[in-house]
Amino acid sequence: MNRILFTAFIWIILMAPPATAQVFPGDVNNDGIVNNVDLLFLGQVFFQTGPTRSPVDQGISFTEKVLVPWGSTFPNTTIDIGFADCDGSGFIDHTDLEAIEINYNLSHGTPTPTTVDPGQFGVDPLLYFDSTSLPGPIPEQLIALIPINLGTATLPVASYTGISFTINYDPNVFADVIISEIGAPWASVFGLFIADVDKSAGTIEVASSLGPQSPLIDNFGPMLGGLFIIEEDVVGIMGPDVPSNVYLSNILMMDGGLNPKSIVEDTVTIIITDYEITSTNDRVDSSLEVYPNPAEDIVFIKDLNRPILSWEIYDVAGHLLRQSAAINVNSCSIDTHDFSNGLYVLQVKTREGMVQKKIIIQH
Repeated sequence: MNRILFTAFIWIILMAPPATAQVFPGDVNNDGIVNNVDLLFLGQVFFQTGPTRSPVDQGISFTEKVLVPWGSTFPNTTIDIGFADCDGSGFIDHTDLEAIEINYNLSHGTPTPTTVDPGQFGVDPLLYFDSTSLPGPIPEQLIALIPINLGTATLPVASYTGISFTINYDPNVFADVIISEIGAPWASVFGLFIADVDKSAGTIEVASSLGPQSPLIDNFGPMLGGLFIIEEDVVGIMGPDVPSNVYLSNILMMDGGLNPKSIVEDTVTIIITDYEITSTNDRVDSSLEVYPNPAEDIVFIKDLNRPILSWEIYDVAGHLLRQSAAINVNSCSIDTHDFSNGLYVLQVKTREGMVQKKIIIQH
């Protein structure tokens, strides 16, 4: 009798279907959490095709779906590429990127996030704030424009397909932070980019990938632009000139084989100073009109209460793109027909103060 039971038990085990892996859409590297690192894996296999999942297991809602193995793995891993097909359509595309964005920070099981090596200064390339764009202390309510660069002429990045990192700032000092991808040499026609902002925590988790393109060799230069918008009454609350650190952490750069490369972190200190004519500046800000916004080929500036003395336009990297001569008018226009689509900062000077406005060019 015992032999019969034992034989039946073995038969049940042998005939049972094998355990199947589960896909949680957005968790491309199957480490238990959806975050910016998943974009680096997604970029490696973007536009690849494979078997579709069954209709009941398709879609990007964060519920477990039965994996249909694609039969190949990410470089130097045992992770099946099918995990990148977040929606189960059999084609890795922007819907799978959307799964990362929608399900960001969701987790399943016990997450085992990728560990990073902070790198060694003077040995490894640096991801750093270009503080030369800061003119000195920044008055309250205005904007600090700081580009973020990767690598230098003496320590370029040897092989690059993508990078993820976190920008950390004090949410009590900065009302908002806007990140914009600059482009060459770190972007490509099929490049991917995400920036997940948590204003309460003061973090922005960023990732950029070349997508299906050969790795870049020995490159350096601007990667991102950062607009740090300062709160209205920082100095009044915190005392005289307030230093505030903004720093980079959790940097993970990948080469063409998905091998992590060490990158050195950086910190920049922004000094916020009291704006002695804040109340006057408020009056200027309320009367100054900038339109249309978004704009295409021309931007108009008008202030019927006081003359405009000059204006300047900066890109998100802090570069001065265009400026007026000395003027003394109540209205003027700016030709923007040759500007690329994107976000810019317009700085207008009057006799009663300086005002900054964000403008969007959209042709």
